[in-house]
Amino acid sequence: PIPPTMASDSVTTPSRCTETWLYDRRTLALPDEERYKVVYAQVRESNGAFATNELAHRAPISLLEETAVMLGFLVVMGGPLVMLMCGACLVCFGSWTSLACW
Repeated sequence: PIPPTMASDSVTTPSRCTETWLYDRRTLALPDEERYKVVYAQVRESNGAFATNELAHRAPISLLEETAVMLGFLVVMGGPLVMLMCGACLVCFGSWTSLACW
């Protein structure tokens, strides 16, 4: 069951959102008071939930950053598969090679 306070449309909880990717290192290195002013100027507020896809848009990413992410995923996701194949090759071919050398 839904609590009575959530079932009522008259009770709305304010929502806030800020896009942290907008801030560069210089902004984050500001003194606290100045940084709070910059951040609170960018905060988006809504009474209740945000509308569907209101906050959905693409963040800018360079080709170099995208390539770095793809290479990272290749190492993390493909690395175990390569190690498994290397292990299988060593078991199959390494043992026959060692028998031929004896």
